[in-house]
Amino acid sequence: MEQKPNPHNQLESVIKDSKLPELATEYSEILIDAILDEGVLKDMPLVGSVIGIVKFTNSIDQHFMTKKLYKFLFQLHKIPSEKRIKKIEEINSSQKYSCSVGEKILELLDKIDSEGKPEILGKLFKAVIQEKIDYLTY
Repeated sequence: MEQKPNPHNQLESVIKDSKLPELATEYSEILIDAILDEGVLKDMPLVGSVIGIVKFTNSIDQHFMTKKLYKFLFQLHKIPSEKRIKKIEEINSSQKYSCSVGEKILELLDKIDSEGKPEILGKLFKAVIQEKIDYLTY
């Protein structure tokens, strides 16, 4: 029996990926608008991962979750992938936290109900990566 990919792990992979700047700049409009034409998105590896994350909801929820993910991820695109990878692995390997980074971010993004909050969440996570605030404060 084939297991479905874990959406929390997929989000962590997207955050860690060194191609995040290209994802943020090249696919911004595609990510927001092309959810209606999902076939094109599936062929793009990173975007396909993001789309896989939001498969659990209906098409309207997918659209809003995709916008939230984009706004969150865009805040991280200037941070080097090495720093993103190091911080996520550090948090995930810590015994202090009850869930993975991907799980926590998806949980928070799912609860957000306004336009500007995903950007705030992304900026706060950026501050965690840059060690301006700790993960517990986040």
